[in-house]
Amino acid sequence: MNTTIDLTDASFAQAAPIRTASPSYQAFRILQIGFVAAPILFGVDKFFHVLVNWDQYLPAIVARLSPIGGHNLMLIVGVVEICAGIGVAWKPRIFAYVVAAWLAAIIVNLLLIPGYFDVALRDFGLLLAALTLARLSEQFSRAPNMKLSHAVSSVGAAAAAIIAFTTITTSYHLELTPDRFVDRFEQINGVHSGFRRNHAKGLGVAGSFESNGNGVRLSKAAVFEPGRVPVIGRFSLDGGQPYQPDRPDTRRGLGLQFSPPNGELWRTAMINFPLFPVRTPEIFYERLLAFKPDPATGKPDPAQVKTFEERHPESVEVLKVITAEPRASGFGNTTFHGLNAFLFTNAAAKTTPVRWILKPMQPFEAARAAPPDKNYLFHDLITQIHRQPLRWRLMVIVGKPGDPTNDPTIGWPADREQVDVGTLTLDRVEAEESSPATDINFNPLTLPAGMAPSDDPVLRVRSPVYSESYTRRTSETKQPSAITPADVNKEE
Repeated sequence: MNTTIDLTDASFAQAAPIRTASPSYQAFRILQIGFVAAPILFGVDKFFHVLVNWDQYLPAIVARLSPIGGHNLMLIVGVVEICAGIGVAWKPRIFAYVVAAWLAAIIVNLLLIPGYFDVALRDFGLLLAALTLARLSEQFSRAPNMKLSHAVSSVGAAAAAIIAFTTITTSYHLELTPDRFVDRFEQINGVHSGFRRNHAKGLGVAGSFESNGNGVRLSKAAVFEPGRVPVIGRFSLDGGQPYQPDRPDTRRGLGLQFSPPNGELWRTAMINFPLFPVRTPEIFYERLLAFKPDPATGKPDPAQVKTFEERHPESVEVLKVITAEPRASGFGNTTFHGLNAFLFTNAAAKTTPVRWILKPMQPFEAARAAPPDKNYLFHDLITQIHRQPLRWRLMVIVGKPGDPTNDPTIGWPADREQVDVGTLTLDRVEAEESSPATDINFNPLTLPAGMAPSDDPVLRVRSPVYSESYTRRTSETKQPSAITPADVNKEE
């Protein structure tokens, strides 16, 4: 027969056994197990960042004032949390108050970071739960059938909860799905109805590609047979902000669709960087958050950038190569790189690893400081195309055995053969409201026969992410673009 307990009689509570069916006792146990499992789980993850990049929750001012750096400070936080979780299993009457105080400090910390007030509100709820556990512990942690047995069972239940939770979340984390990638872009830039989630600011162009026939020895793709094929394209700036001001150092993009007469399509999305900043999709996903611009400064948080670079020192070396490249004054004299490696197969079934670049035929001029016109790059492009067509030579870089095809951060040796396969001519410019390029998904895996993707993991993830972004934006009502039809027409 179960005994009952008068919760107002503390002296009796210390002598009487606890009725485990009591709702008050069950609430106490749920809170205790939760406050054992959560601090230990989150504390351990401070060292591995499987669940989340915890360094983002450290204000820049705290990271700068820390003599050991923001990342190392977060590791100490992890140790404290692990100890707090163990303490709640051992003596909840004491450590529940410790956890409550710790949560109060976390709330103050979060209030120093713009955009994290909702997380602070959530942690305030946890603080109230910790205080409730502390008060319930006064009743139940002193009972004769509590003490060691409850501590052991709390640790056991918490361990089971940690294992189950970690298994589920780790599995989800390791499966870097297209929707999670696009969610990250939206987290960084917000949602702008009808716009691409990356390279949101852009302008449509059109023209043709004149093949000289040199590419036939590398690929049986019809686009390389001698002759001319129509091309639709789009110049753009990196990032998901469709109204961002043009800056000379912002990464530039060029998406192209080649339409040979046999009905096949070739789409390629290029940028003006010779190498990609990271070697895997997972690192790129992490980098997006680390380099998120601060709304106040327009630049990323130095503490978060430093933490990322400490975790991925190889990216620092890649950025040195990228930043060493001189920036051109505009789109028209910019060299665009295909970045990823592909495989070309010719009519004789010989397969060759390749990369490609577009070399401008317009003379190079170094970029200068941005003028007052916040759309100057696009306005200059409009003026240039109305004055005369812009041209680039399509150069295919021929790889050799041993050249890496699975790492876009590594360039091939400079002595690799470059085959001039034809000339791209862009002679028409259109605002996004009227350009067919607006509705094109420049999926780099839209390839004709004779072209195939390499084993580059970044290349493989680009296609489904582009598709997810396309699905979202085409289901939305598009807002006006920064470059209007009037901007395009007034230069004529």
